Parts: sequence; structure tokens; C-alpha cells
Amino acid sequence: MGSGWLSQPLYQQLASTGHQATLSTTTEDKRNQLQQAGFDAITHRIGDPVDTHMTNADVVVMANTCKDVTAYEKMISNWPVEANQQIIYTSTTGVYLDNGDTHDESSQALNTDHPTHQIEQVLQPRQATVVRLAGLVGPGRHPGRFFRKTGTIRNPQNPVNLIHLDDAIGLIGQLIEHPHPGKIFNGCADNHPSKGDYYSHMAELNDGSILNTSAPTDTAGKIISNQASQSQLGYQYQHPDVWHMPFD
Repeated sequence: MGSGWLSQPLYQQLASTGHQATLSTTTEDKRNQLQQAGFDAITHRIGDPVDTHMTNADVVVMANTCKDVTAYEKMISNWPVEANQQIIYTSTTGVYLDNGDTHDESSQALNTDHPTHQIEQVLQPRQATVVRLAGLVGPGRHPGRFFRKTGTIRNPQNPVNLIHLDDAIGLIGQLIEHPHPGKIFNGCADNHPSKGDYYSHMAELNDGSILNTSAPTDTAGKIISNQASQSQLGYQYQHPDVWHMPFD
């Protein structure tokens, strides 16, 4: 469910390993574009009647930007009781509070008002597996460009929490092959330099920009632990070091 920056390369990876995949998009124009580009695609909006592509699938990956909690509630209420698809929901580590702690999946320091956290709760009755992804970087999302509009890094003393696109796809693929219904996994690189050090370095590498790192740090920040994804899921990160990730 989705057809964006994460969904399209995920589709391509699944197709290359022998899976039959389908993307969903909310408009006919986008569906036509996807089909012309070689993707199998349907038009579907979350909250609409549940599409047979979803109820007939072995796995449904919800990898989209929709934050409409009511639409998810409607979708789940309409999902056939007898359907037993594996559901994987791509959430965000933004659900953890910036309280200065290191957060693993057992952390109770959560922003319960965050719509993505509320969607996680909506999906619980379907035993959805939740993948809480850190900030996504990779081709087309170079971290050296994140602060170029203002030229100033916000909260420069806070730690960086990032995951490369390859590892986001890898984690989802691992869960498809080795289901963990009802479980939560964080997806994040191993190391967490300060935002000031990291983004200023990346901006200079990208195009020579010099960013302002002297802005006040007015939140406590957080560190996301990826240990469960390695020890319980058995995933080996392709890009564990944020300093050496590829962006081409």
C-alpha cells in the first residue's frame, strides 16, 4: 500500500527475488504512470472498501504517508474476519519522546498523540508487524541537503538517527521471509553523531555548503537502538555507519 520513494524500490527488490507484487496509488493518473513504467498497480485510497488484491495477498506492506487515523480504522473494520494476511506497517521512530534516553522497542516514553502511533494501535487486532524507521536517507535523499533552505541546523547537539533505504527494504524483506506477527522492530543505523557534526560535514561533501551549527539545542534528543532487529530478527545492516552511506 503505497507507491513512493520506499515502495517502488521495495517492489523492484521483491520482484527480483521471485515475488509477485502490486503497488497502490490514490489516483488514476499515477496508476497509469506506474503501469507505463512497468509496475503492476491499482488505485486505492485507505478507508475505501478493502480491495481484493489486499485480501488475496499473502503479505500487505503498508508503506505510505497517510496519517489519517480514521481512514485506517475504517479499513480495519471492513477487513474480512477470515482473512489472515501478514501485515507489515512502516511506522516512524518519531513516536519516541525526545527525552534524552536510548529507546528500544520496550520503551514506554511514547508520544501517544502521534498519528502514526495511533495507527499502530488500530492495526494491533490484525497482529500487524510494526517497523519503526529512523530518518530515511539514500538516493535522492542526501543528508547534506536537509538544512540547505535555512542554512541552520536545528538542535545541533542532538544525536542523529538515520536508516538507509537499502536497510529499510532489507528489514521489510527479512520480515516477509521470517514473519513476526504483532512484534515491533526499530530500524536505524548503529552510530549517532551529533546533528551539528554530521549534517555540516555532509553538506560540505555534497556541494561545499557551510551550515550554521550554533543554533540553540532546545530538546533533549534521543538515540534509537537497533539491537532487536539484529538479535531477534537476525538482520545484518548493509549500511550500519552513517558516515559511509552511499547516496547515488
